[in-house]
Parts: sequence; C-alpha cells; structure tokens
Amino acid sequence: MPRADFIARIQAHYTQQALAQIYKVLGSYEFMGSPVSLVSNLGSGVYDFFYEPANGLVKVCAFM
Repeated sequence: MPRADFIARIQAHYTQQALAQIYKVLGSYEFMGSPVSLVSNLGSGVYDFFYEPANGLVKVCAFM
C-alpha cells in the first residue's frame, strides 16, 4: 500500500469517526439546555404520569 493511500485512509477514518460522534458533543452542550437530559426527563415524566395514579389507586383499594 503506498504511503499516500495509507494517509488518506487514516484521514478518512478519523473524519468519519468525528462526524459519527458529534451528536454526543452537541447533545450534552449546556447552552442548549442539555437535550439529552430533556429526553431522559420527558421519558420519566411520561412513566410517572401513568404509574403514580395507578399506584395510588392500588393503595386506596388495598385500604378499603
């Protein structure tokens, strides 16, 4: 393998990896309000929206 081809392959590899990982940098950037934590909090909020009332209903029925 010629040296120029080897260098081109290394450059292409690192460029591809940098582009593939850029979402992690942008997803955790604080000035945007941390979109990663937004998605996480939204998921737990939806879970709590359904779980908490059902859990309360079970406790009330067990009390009676």
